[in-house]
Amino acid sequence: MAKASAELPLAFRDYRAEQPVSDEVFEVFRQAYAYDDVPLNARLVSADTTDLWIRERIEMDAGYGGERLGREDYDARAETWAYRARISAVLGERMRAVSQLRRAFDEALDYRPTYLPEHQYRFDFSEMADYAPYQELLRPKG
Repeated sequence: MAKASAELPLAFRDYRAEQPVSDEVFEVFRQAYAYDDVPLNARLVSADTTDLWIRERIEMDAGYGGERLGREDYDARAETWAYRARISAVLGERMRAVSQLRRAFDEALDYRPTYLPEHQYRFDFSEMADYAPYQELLRPKG
């Protein structure tokens, strides 16, 4: 266990010590990242919704050869954000937990206090009870 929790050395590169490339080399890089600034003409092809996520399939112009690109986006639903917040709270990342809970609430998660039966309440944030941003988040508004 000690080995698993040991601090990992981070790779570091001092960019201040780097030398600029020649104009010819820079031009090769510039051309590699050049693109035509044209509309993407994106459109939603399909959307699937479950209790945990929303999956959207989107198509857009590729910007070359008249081709279209497909892309799938997954967005976590409110309850998934609450699970993430629970994990962050257990890890001691309280500010992140509050931020994730805020997102869950914004997406209409029904916060149920701890006195309800366990099957109605799945999220325990007791380790954050004394944390001011958490208290503010739970304070009734309006």
